[in-house]
Amino acid sequence: MDVGSKVRTTVIEEEAILSSPGRNGVSSPRVGDEPLQKPTFPHVTIAVVGRDHAGKTTFIQSALDMKYPLSSRATTKKMSLDGTVYLVRLLEIGAKEISVEENGVVNWPRLGNESAPTIDGALVIHDVTEPAGLPDLNGILDVYCPGFAVCD
Repeated sequence: MDVGSKVRTTVIEEEAILSSPGRNGVSSPRVGDEPLQKPTFPHVTIAVVGRDHAGKTTFIQSALDMKYPLSSRATTKKMSLDGTVYLVRLLEIGAKEISVEENGVVNWPRLGNESAPTIDGALVIHDVTEPAGLPDLNGILDVYCPGFAVCD
């Protein structure tokens, strides 16, 4: 996926609007109704990191039970865990887009015109049939898995 491509966020499973249609299908408030406020949900942002063709897109499509191909690098879905609803955002990020400073700080890429996202966690996807690609992942693995060792 092109790094410079326009970034759109796909939101899956949006909540239904809880108002009744008036004349001509236009919603009209009823007497005594207070304006509806969208509920706010906790956000979790997870980077799905890997080399090209490692399976990042396939993982995201499967994890979010998507029936159609991804239309952007950032996909958000409402998910429930133990009765709490979260907005889970999965970001598809190429391994070469990430840099790690000497002090272990990960520099995540900007997505479009947005500033670099705050990442709550990362899933590192590696195609085991391409062992030569593992060095591209060493920086991020060193930060998140300090005891990880590559055996040749």
